[in-house]
Amino acid sequence: MVDQLSEKEANDRLASKRSLAGCSLMGISFVGRDLAGADFSGARLVSCDFSQARLSGSIFRSSIIYGCTLSGADLHDADLTRASLVNLVRGAINLSGACCCDAIIKGADLSGQNMESWRADRVRLLDCSLRSCALQGASLVDSLWVNCDLVSVRLSSCDLSKARMQNVGFGGGELQDCRMEDAKLVSCNCSQVRWSGCDWSKANFIACDMRGSSALPERLWGTVFAKCDLRGLDLGGCHMERVALANCVADNLNLAGSTLLDSSINGTSLIDASLSDAVLSRCMMTAADLRQARLDGCVLAGTSLCRCILVAAGPLAVDGGSPQGEAPGLPFAKLASVRLISMNLAAFDFSHCDLSGAIFTKCECQGANFSAAILTGVNAIATCFDGCSFSGTQLLNCSFGDCSLTGADLSGAILELAMFAGCDFNGVSLRDAQLTSTALMEIDLNGIDLHGARLHRCVMRKSIAPGIDFSGMSCKKTVFMDSDFSDANFGGADLSQCNFMNADLRRANLEGVRADHGNFHGADLGGARLLNSSLRGAMFQKSKLHAANLMRCDLREAMFDDAQALQANFAESDLSYATFANAVIDGAVMVGATLLRTDLHNCRQEGVLWDGAKLTLVKHTDADRLAGETFKPAAI
Repeated sequence: MVDQLSEKEANDRLASKRSLAGCSLMGISFVGRDLAGADFSGARLVSCDFSQARLSGSIFRSSIIYGCTLSGADLHDADLTRASLVNLVRGAINLSGACCCDAIIKGADLSGQNMESWRADRVRLLDCSLRSCALQGASLVDSLWVNCDLVSVRLSSCDLSKARMQNVGFGGGELQDCRMEDAKLVSCNCSQVRWSGCDWSKANFIACDMRGSSALPERLWGTVFAKCDLRGLDLGGCHMERVALANCVADNLNLAGSTLLDSSINGTSLIDASLSDAVLSRCMMTAADLRQARLDGCVLAGTSLCRCILVAAGPLAVDGGSPQGEAPGLPFAKLASVRLISMNLAAFDFSHCDLSGAIFTKCECQGANFSAAILTGVNAIATCFDGCSFSGTQLLNCSFGDCSLTGADLSGAILELAMFAGCDFNGVSLRDAQLTSTALMEIDLNGIDLHGARLHRCVMRKSIAPGIDFSGMSCKKTVFMDSDFSDANFGGADLSQCNFMNADLRRANLEGVRADHGNFHGADLGGARLLNSSLRGAMFQKSKLHAANLMRCDLREAMFDDAQALQANFAESDLSYATFANAVIDGAVMVGATLLRTDLHNCRQEGVLWDGAKLTLVKHTDADRLAGETFKPAAI
């Protein structure tokens, strides 16, 4: 039961230094009284007047203070733990050093008050005004702020760890050196706030207006910005780790020279933002708008860009677009291991960029410039590179799957250990390019320009290239298996140890080629021209050489076993030690040919012209060998 005291009874108790704990006091005046150390614990104080009262060190634990006047009161070092202060009448109050832990303060106007070193952990402030208050060094851990006005407040060196703030206005406030670990600010006005030295670790800013804030923290860890207005903020040189920007407006944001590690930027507008010389490592950018953003010198190591807008971006873009004659882009940027997903990069400038380990997935890169870029370990999937320039580019250990490179320029490029599977190479220029251990699998090579290119240990399997021009090229140890090279021109090419197994070489020009130890097993060379070629040790087993022209060729030790060489022309060729076992050479021309120890075992030779041929120690059909080859065991 609470004791209802009159003013006289209350004054008598105070005069005798007795406690007022648990009492109910209504409309009592304590104006100018010295109440230092008084005990109001659990008291109910309604409409009382404490103007100019000295209440330093007084105890208000768990008390209710409703509609009271505290103008000019000194509550220095007072204990207001778990107290409820509701609808206080405005006036100057000294709360410096006071303890308001677990207290509830509602509807109070504390504007301009001195609250330095205020201890208010877990305090709840509802609909309060603290304009221009001095709260330096206050402890406000796990505090709750709702609908409060803190315009021009001074919160320097405060501890706001785990604080929860909703619809709070900090405009023009000073929060230098504050601790805000795990704090959460929702719909707060933080414009023009000074934050230097603040700790925002794991802090959450949701739908906050941060425009015009200055002296921002130099380090951010685990900080989240969601639906915030970050326009014009200066975070240059800031170190950010595990930071998230979600659906924010961050136009003109300055991140120049900053470091972002393991961070995410989702649905955020970064128009005209500066990321010059910034380092983004292992970050994820999704649906970000980077139009006209400055990215020169930016490092995107292991970073993913998914559905981001980069059109008309970069250091070359001005006035909403690119200068005439210059493309938007990231020249000289460091983009190692960047992941680009569903990006529109048409006409983008990647010249001299380090794109080693980059991944392009379903991107549109038509007309992009990759000249002199480093593309070591690049992986591209279902991406359009039509009309792109790879001139002078290094493509080392790259992989391109189901990509379109129609009309792309790879002149002078260096391709080593590269893989192109299911790609469209129509009209690609590989002039003077060097291809080493590179694979072109199941590719349409129509219209490709290989003039001056060099191929070594490459693979062109199941490629479609009728009429392709390989003339004069060096293609040593290259695999052309299962490909269509009908009507192709290999004239004068170096095809040493090349593999044309099962290839279509009908009507192809192989005049003057060097194809020693080449493999033409099962290939169709019908009507092909191989005259004046070096084919020593070449393998033509089971090949089709109908009407092929092999005049004046070096065919020593060549193997034509089981070949079909009807009407083939071997005139004046050297067939020493060659083998034609089980071959069919009906109607062939051997005029002036040299056959030293040539093996013609079981070779069908109807209508062969041998005029002037030199047959020395030629091996004809061996009956015992034939019997063994045709032997069939008796049925059981």
